[in-house]
Amino acid sequence: MDELKIVLDGVEHIAPTPKARAWRKIMEFDGQDKDIAAPDFLEKYAAVIAECFGDDVTADMILDSLDIDDILVMYRSAVQWVLGLLHRKLDELPKNAGAANG
Repeated sequence: MDELKIVLDGVEHIAPTPKARAWRKIMEFDGQDKDIAAPDFLEKYAAVIAECFGDDVTADMILDSLDIDDILVMYRSAVQWVLGLLHRKLDELPKNAGAANG
């Protein structure tokens, strides 16, 4: 997936290249105990999604615009997008980069 897109109130938003903060939010949320109250759970999903879009998209915009079932789908897409970009960059690194010459 090359781009992450979301349509809110008829307006398409395309996520910019993610910053480390988006990756960190995903890792923090995925590492949490999933015994979170349902309303808080959706808010946290929306916050992670919004982090991928910078200032153009807020968690409240997501909660107000997307159907409940679409929030989970969008979260999974956001996670796949961020991690896919990260893994692609790691794969581009030369093998044994930084290894001592011996």
